[in-house]
Amino acid sequence: MSFADFELMNGLVGDRNEVPVTLGTVQTTGLLDTGSMISSVSESFYNEYLSRNHTLLPLSDLISVTGAGGQNVSFLGYVEVPISFPYHTCGVELKQDVLLLVVKDTNYNQKVPVVVGTN
Repeated sequence: MSFADFELMNGLVGDRNEVPVTLGTVQTTGLLDTGSMISSVSESFYNEYLSRNHTLLPLSDLISVTGAGGQNVSFLGYVEVPISFPYHTCGVELKQDVLLLVVKDTNYNQKVPVVVGTN
């Protein structure tokens, strides 16, 4: 890759918007995704850290979720969990209960288990 190509890529593609986030009492990494209309947590993270204190609630056939590539996103249900961010992430002390879809595991959400959307 030439220097010009490198400069072009830096101008077109930014860093991922991954930030520290706390779900309940567990700190992890989340993707702040302003293009997403849902917030989600991976199935394995839910099973390991949240399932004891946060009941998985069914959605039946109320909604379907489509990913950015047009694919269906499989989910198991949803949970209500308190979420907070460090002060340096959002500029305020904030803790709020949110509804999170519990989605099937993927390669990406095994590393970054939370997506925080605009809902």
